[in-house]
Parts: sequence; structure tokens; C-alpha cells
Amino acid sequence: MSTLNENDFHRTMIMFLDGELNKEKSQDFLIKINKSPEQLALFRKELYFREIIKENFSRHSAPSFVEEKIQSKINKRSSY
Repeated sequence: MSTLNENDFHRTMIMFLDGELNKEKSQDFLIKINKSPEQLALFRKELYFREIIKENFSRHSAPSFVEEKIQSKINKRSSY
């Protein structure tokens, strides 16, 4: 197994971190980046940035009445 080229690495890394790869492709990705210190460092850096973002930015949920209103509009449209 060889390492990934730069474009494949970035694309596959994003897919991996977003949970879009199946188990086999995830394992293959991890094996490949462990063979490249540069790619492993970039992967760890991206993982660190994502953790910082999750810790420092929270998603605010909509009030329940807003969710109910949206759901009722969806239900009305789907009944046509």
C-alpha cells in the first residue's frame, strides 16, 4: 500500500472525519496515513481543529413551537 497523493488525502480525510467511509476504507485510510508522518501530522491537526470547534461553538436548538410549525407545514405539503 502506498501513501495517498495530496488531493486524495484531503478528500479521504474529510470523508473519514465526517463518517462517510465504510469500515474497510476507514481502516485502509488509517494504515496509509500511518506510513506518512506528514499526512499523519495533517490528520491530527485537522482532528484537533474539529475538536476545538466542537468545544467552543454550540448549536442552538430552535424553540419547540418553531419546530412544530415547520413540521405542520411539511405535513400539509406532503398531503397534496
